[in-house]
This record gives sequence, structure tokens and C-alpha cells, in this order.
Amino acid sequence: MDGSQGLQDTIGVQDIDLDEFAYVMGIRGWFRFENVMRQPFLDTLRQDLQSLYDKRRAKQIENGVADGMEGTAHHLVGDNTAIDRLIATHPLGAYLDRYFDGGKYILNSVGAVLNTKDSDKYVGAVHRDVRSYTSPHRMMINVMVLLDDFTPENGATYILPGSQWLQEKPSDEVFFNYAEQVRGKAGDMIVFDSHMWHAAGANTTDQVRRLITIGFARPYIKAQIDFPRFLSDEFASNLSEVEKQLYGYHARVAESLDEYYQPAENRTYRSDQR
Repeated sequence: MDGSQGLQDTIGVQDIDLDEFAYVMGIRGWFRFENVMRQPFLDTLRQDLQSLYDKRRAKQIENGVADGMEGTAHHLVGDNTAIDRLIATHPLGAYLDRYFDGGKYILNSVGAVLNTKDSDKYVGAVHRDVRSYTSPHRMMINVMVLLDDFTPENGATYILPGSQWLQEKPSDEVFFNYAEQVRGKAGDMIVFDSHMWHAAGANTTDQVRRLITIGFARPYIKAQIDFPRFLSDEFASNLSEVEKQLYGYHARVAESLDEYYQPAENRTYRSDQR
């Protein structure tokens, strides 16, 4: 699909110097892009997210895993919503290319957090989103898509700056003494190194604080779901080459000897997916 068609006035990114981005990411580990999404695209994202969340919440309840999962939703692509169009547009592509040093990368996850008053969910604990510590080799990056303003009152995310270089988990006392509570406006995008220690804040307001979370990783890191199998054939048939790369169509494991022994252009795992 052509992710840019009809979205020029609703999705964009200010002209941030790539060297500036790389420097800040190396020192602080996180960066905010302001006003990437504008109206009415934000309204459409909010509406679509609610229906996607309701569908996944029903599945959580059906499968007996609802406790502690309130306000979280996973794998929000493939339903021809505004989230699919956001992925197709890939507005931060140049900056993620720089982060991964020009190497290929794929989607690891596309989810959401709907933070409500007095909610108690796993994202509120101090954590990082990779289990292995590989710094300085960059394995994964997180992108937060703000659908509402992020304030201390509604639970803006805490990030410990520079903690991409910290292998051991800090104590809660150290973390909350030195972490920054990342503020932003609806329509902003915030990226941070997935090695960083972070935690969702507590929402003390009566309004939900909505956030789409997107993870990008090296192609040899398994995605949280097998997107080529998860997405319908009809959906996949309309993907651009950029989207095929992001959804992992060029980094699939062969299923048979016949599929493995193929010319380079026909292999399911391409040689450039390093």
C-alpha cells in the first residue's frame, strides 16, 4: 500500500539533523520528535485503537489471561486501520536507518497501552524491553506514539537517561531519583534505546492516557509474532517493498530443503538481513 498517499498534511517530521539525533541517542538514549502527527489523523488513530483494543481484550478474557493485562493490546496491524497507514508511512525511517548504522531492521512488535487512573499493569514496573545486554551493539529501538499529552499527572513514562550503558537493573530508589518523566504533546513520537530502564507512570487523572508502542529490531531477532503468517494474504498483496521489509518478509526461516536451496533473489532469508 502507498502509505504516503493522502497523508502529507497529517504525518511528517521536522528537519532534525541526523548527527544531532545520533549524538543525543548515544548520550541520553532517547529523543523526542515533535508534532509528527496532526489532526484529523490523530482522531482516526484514537478511534481505531479503541476497536482494536476491544477485540484483543475479548481474546485475553476468552483465553484466561486477562488479569494484569487491562489497558494493554498487542499486534495491532493487519486490520486496514490508521495504524497500518502509520507503519506504511514510516516517518522516522531515516533516523532509524542511522540508529541501526544503515543495517536492515524489522518490526518486533506493535502494541498499545491505555493508562487509566489507579491501573495496575506490568508496564508500571521498572523494566527494559530486551532480556540480553549487548551494548554497544544496538539490537532494538522503541518508538512511543503519543495519542494524548504526556504529563506527570496522567502517567508520563519514566526513562533513566544513559541507562542503555547500565547492565544491571537499578533499585527502584535509584531509578526514581534519577529518571526523567518524559513529557510530550499528542502527535509527538519518542524513541529510546531498548536497553534503557523505564516504567510507566501512575495516572492520577480521570482521563485515559493512550500510547502506541512500536519496536524495531535487527532481522535476526525474532518478532513477538510471525507477521507474514499473522497478516492475511490480501493485506500482504498490497504491501510496498518498505513494508515487506518491516514486516519481516525478507527475513523468514525456510521451511524445507527446496525452499532453502534457492537462488539469492528467491530465498526467504535474504543475504542483506545482517
